Amino acid sequence: MDTLQAGLSGVLVGGLYALMAAGLSITWGVLRIINLIHFGLILLGAYLTFQLATSWGMDPVLTVAVTVPALFVLGAAVQWAFDRLEISELNSLLLSFGLLIVIVQAVSNLWSADYQQMTAAANPYATRSLDAGPLVFPVNTLIAFVLAIVVIGGAHLALQRTFTG
Repeated sequence: MDTLQAGLSGVLVGGLYALMAAGLSITWGVLRIINLIHFGLILLGAYLTFQLATSWGMDPVLTVAVTVPALFVLGAAVQWAFDRLEISELNSLLLSFGLLIVIVQAVSNLWSADYQQMTAAANPYATRSLDAGPLVFPVNTLIAFVLAIVVIGGAHLALQRTFTG
């Protein structure tokens, strides 16, 4: 049963990794830009969520309403700069890698490189779980998995059924 639980946990976390990979894949497939800044923005979003939840007492799920628009604007500004400066494919790799290093270092300087974890008071989902017989679904991982499926599914439908896609 431990193997089944480990497999379930792997699938749930894998959904989050799939969401990260889908963003990079779409950026490369549509724009022909290797945008490694994507991962820096994910890291920045995680720390912004941490900050909003621990310092301001916001619900961690509701922080998405703040972090997604802010990081969208930052990502769109980077994309605009890439387009405006006519960055080639190889140069996009080099430039985005350099910007990734800058973002990671800024996050490390601002929040430290130490392991950070929200307390149960700041993240009520961290201590909750759903039991389905012998299997346990951690609520925070389950929420992330469901959101990843919804976003990937929505992006797939948008790319397949709209003119812009």
